[in-house]
Amino acid sequence: MALNQSHISLIHLIVLSMGLVMGLVPKPKVSAPDFNMESILKVETDSIRYEIWLVSDPSNQPDHYYGEIFTPVCYSRTCYPVFINYRWDLLGNYVKYELSEGRILTKSDHAEFDKKEYKKLEEILSNENSILKNYRADQLVTSTETVNPTGVDAVTGATIKSIQREVISGAVYSCYTLWHIAHGDISGKLKQHTESLLTSDSLLIQFLQSSNHHYQYWAIDKTLIGGQIKEEKYKKPMLSILNGENVFAANYLLRELPSEIFNDKDEQSWLIESFLAAPYPLQLSILKKFNQIYLFQETSAALVSHLLETSDEQKKLIFGLLTREKELDEASQITLTKFLLQPKWEANAFRILRDQNSLFPAIKGELTAFTEKNKSFK
Repeated sequence: MALNQSHISLIHLIVLSMGLVMGLVPKPKVSAPDFNMESILKVETDSIRYEIWLVSDPSNQPDHYYGEIFTPVCYSRTCYPVFINYRWDLLGNYVKYELSEGRILTKSDHAEFDKKEYKKLEEILSNENSILKNYRADQLVTSTETVNPTGVDAVTGATIKSIQREVISGAVYSCYTLWHIAHGDISGKLKQHTESLLTSDSLLIQFLQSSNHHYQYWAIDKTLIGGQIKEEKYKKPMLSILNGENVFAANYLLRELPSEIFNDKDEQSWLIESFLAAPYPLQLSILKKFNQIYLFQETSAALVSHLLETSDEQKKLIFGLLTREKELDEASQITLTKFLLQPKWEANAFRILRDQNSLFPAIKGELTAFTEKNKSFK
């Protein structure tokens, strides 16, 4: 006899009730010594029961969310309780799972997951873009039995080919159910709770300084939308992202930052230092950002001083910036004369020197000699 909706719901309820009566639902455990836990979400339905805690460090700064899940998973006509613990970051992104002492996960043949399968489950749950999000539970297997939409690991069913690499053989519905718990409604609720914690500056600054790229992107947007970027306490941690290891976050920040942030000598000096220390793709982005702002003479001089050691692509960008500069210092003018001897760059160097408001005597002589030798340049 095939299981219908009422059968499954009744089995779920019985298994959940037995778990509670027998004391099977584990007590919350603190993630690390001296960490504090605050229960912020508790859900009890006929198909799942869970409780989520906000875990804070010893200084009472929010650190992550921790949840203990108790849900039945049905294999053919039998349902078994599954106990699993999840950790999410403060924006509701899944981080990892763990099992309480004595708990195991099993497949439809009642065999426990082996080490590779436990590892594969972690890979499945860590993939926020898993193809599993595009399927209903009743689409996962082809079976001669009627498969209930809530999920039955039918022994006679065959997993559809399109998801075979996304699940563990013999635990299709377990993988499906656990992935949707990790990335479903809970995730959004946790993010909303974090939003409610933004009553002080400390959490937003913590996110800007974090190595978690989710935190950085979110905090960048929050800071820009709220206008706090102009405040020194936000500006310093935000700009430090440019010197961080996440090139993608740094590029994103450069695109989003208003140009006026760098209308200051100190900030431009800092941006030059970032340019020199940055990987090549980010250096190009920084040069393009310079094109949007007024350059102080010190900034132009710093760019010219490194012109000889830059790539052709960087030279094009720097020469483009220098066409706007009419007050280059003597050292910069001397450096540019060296490019008068390079056919590839002589036109760029000539135009920049020619358009200066004032040329130093030695430079003026070199430019005159160059034009006499190259009649096409005037």
